[in-house]
Order: sequence, then C-alpha cells, then structure tokens
Amino acid sequence: MYIEHYGPMTVKRNERDEAKNGDDSYDFDDVKEIVLEFKPGGWYKDRRNIVEATVPVRPGSDKFWKISGKWSDGVTAFNEET
Repeated sequence: MYIEHYGPMTVKRNERDEAKNGDDSYDFDDVKEIVLEFKPGGWYKDRRNIVEATVPVRPGSDKFWKISGKWSDGVTAFNEET
C-alpha cells in the first residue's frame, strides 16, 4: 500500500527569483506561477507518477510549452511554436 498525491500543485515565483537575471536561454520574466497537474495512477503501474502542465510561450500567446512526464523518471518540455 502507498499514498498517492494527485491533483493540482501551484509553483509560484518569489522576489529573490525575480531579482536574479542569469544567462537562461529563455526569458520567463512574465510567468509568475505554473500549475502542475499530478494525474491519478489507479491500479496500473504505467499510469503512476505522471505530471503535466502548460506555460504560455509569451504573454497573450495561443502557443504553449507543454510539460509532461513522470516525476519519478523524467520530465520534458515541448514548445508548440518551434
């Protein structure tokens, strides 16, 4: 038996994150929070630990970064625009 977390989790930026302006490839200055969705696994092992999220490529854009994968294995981000 184990306990499974599922449902939304909001990740928010704090003031220290906003003050930092490193050499990142992508500029997410306007993104203040991301809502990750942990999917329920049910009885099947291959459906466990799945997480998904979307982040706009830029404010007001209809294209998104799609984040998905298993938090226990690996998570990838796919840019719909490119």
